[in-house]
Amino acid sequence: MDVEIGESWPIPITVIHGSRPGPVVTLIGALHGNELVGPFSIDLLTIACNLRRG
Repeated sequence: MDVEIGESWPIPITVIHGSRPGPVVTLIGALHGNELVGPFSIDLLTIACNLRRG
């Protein structure tokens, strides 16, 4: 992401596709830079859902 002060920061984006078509959800964490609970909560959710590669 480029910002007006001439710097850029990487923004991690993860896309997960299920094995079958179905509903879609978007999770956004850390809307503001000092918010640490959002990304942590998304990590916990992905662990609880038992998501795996492949």
